Amino acid sequence: MTAQKGITRSNESVHGDDAVGVLLAAAGVLFAVLLAGNTLLQTVRRQERIGFINTLLAFLTALLPLAGLIAATVTGRFVRLPYALSLGSAGLLGLVGLVVLAVEARRPNGLKNSRGALTLGVGVLVAVATVTVPLTAEHLLITPTPFTLLGVTSPSPVYTPTPAQTATPTLTWTPTFTRTPRPTATPTRPLFASDTPTPTTPAFGSCAAVVNYNLNLRGGPSTGAAVLASIPFNTPLTILGRSADSVWWYTTYQGQEGWVAGEYLTLEAGCAGLPERPQ
Repeated sequence: MTAQKGITRSNESVHGDDAVGVLLAAAGVLFAVLLAGNTLLQTVRRQERIGFINTLLAFLTALLPLAGLIAATVTGRFVRLPYALSLGSAGLLGLVGLVVLAVEARRPNGLKNSRGALTLGVGVLVAVATVTVPLTAEHLLITPTPFTLLGVTSPSPVYTPTPAQTATPTLTWTPTFTRTPRPTATPTRPLFASDTPTPTTPAFGSCAAVVNYNLNLRGGPSTGAAVLASIPFNTPLTILGRSADSVWWYTTYQGQEGWVAGEYLTLEAGCAGLPERPQ
């Protein structure tokens, strides 16, 4: 029964491949008609150059029949419809190509950028594929070897004697002596007093600050004052005083005393209580 289902599925896949081949060949006929119509239309309009649409139609017209022939050939059975459709496409393209070639031969530039040559070439390619694909498949496809299903015999039941149950020996409890471990002394680490470091705080009447950006040290609390030095980013400073409006702060840097702008500093909370420094 399983083998018969496998054969049925195989036949269904074969018919599916035939349908794919017919559909691809029919699509090739459709694009062949579009290519022939576009070629005739562009020839009547006397278009000099072959456009992208014409090139794309030529590519699809050549590719789809070839794919349909391959799909119909891999089944190992001869299906007439894909070959008939491909030959019809080749005949239509050959006829239109010859007509357009005759018209283009009378043009001043002759057969340069000839649509007739392109259409005729696609028709010849489809015709050659229609003939060569079946011949090539005969040498490449593997002929399946027929097989016969052998009758399957069901095995005869064999009597197996059931072993008699044997008595399970009972375990007897034997007391065992277990030594109790003696407690061991746990060594303790002696404690030594150590000096606790005390944090250093700025001197009385000062507070700490950190520079947020590269900051100028000026001679007075104004942006117009002279620049004494440039303080790099993240430099700690000791603030000694402030201006009346608490916008500028008095500090020292590398031995120079001057003013820095408070908007570019991170100040401690105690800086607000510094005395005002005369300017």
